[in-house]
Amino acid sequence: MVLKMQKLNLIRHEYGHFLQLQNKGYLAYTFEVAIPSFTGSILYKMGRLPFNYYSQPWEYEADQLGGVNRGVPLKTITFWDLIKLFY
Repeated sequence: MVLKMQKLNLIRHEYGHFLQLQNKGYLAYTFEVAIPSFTGSILYKMGRLPFNYYSQPWEYEADQLGGVNRGVPLKTITFWDLIKLFY
């Protein structure tokens, strides 16, 4: 049951990204969502992301648009804050 809910949340989250793309357009989506999301993913896999991956604004918004409630607080960070985590 838990695994089924995780898969459903993943589908809803990705649908939220689709809605972000629809709302922002390709260019804005690329710079405001796709690149920061990819960067956060790399940092997470490196163990350098000091907060929950889904609390990043672009991921949190995708959850909200897709109807996912993970119970994580929104972290007010920018893409440049992520870049600093590499150093």
